[in-house]
Amino acid sequence: MKTNISKREIAGLVLIVVVCWLFYAFAFENGWKQKLPRILGHLLNLLWIVIIFAIGFWSFHKNLLKKKLWSLSYLLLLIVLLTGALIEMLVRKKFYLSSDFFGGLKATFTSPFVFVLFLLLPIGSDKKPYKNEV
Repeated sequence: MKTNISKREIAGLVLIVVVCWLFYAFAFENGWKQKLPRILGHLLNLLWIVIIFAIGFWSFHKNLLKKKLWSLSYLLLLIVLLTGALIEMLVRKKFYLSSDFFGGLKATFTSPFVFVLFLLLPIGSDKKPYKNEV
């Protein structure tokens, strides 16, 4: 099955790669994120997730089904992350196993990996096939 990838989707992939590179280069490699208070580090991570979401939302503007699935997946991600943060806040204890799980989720959804998976999904094309096309 042929996948049509638009110029906007390619631009979105490039933007996500650049944003991820900048975030990792400046936040983790320099170590200044670890020097921030914990709440500011969490807000920085939230901002990063929102930026990646916005780029994907912008990229899939013509493909309504991919745009809805993209939005739903990031909404579910935020619900899971905020629920985990709320539990840790109420218990007032950091669970290292859960932080690995939540960190892995964040790392997956803030990398180009999920965007590439969405690019390769052969769904939601707005172009309708011709009558004789199989």
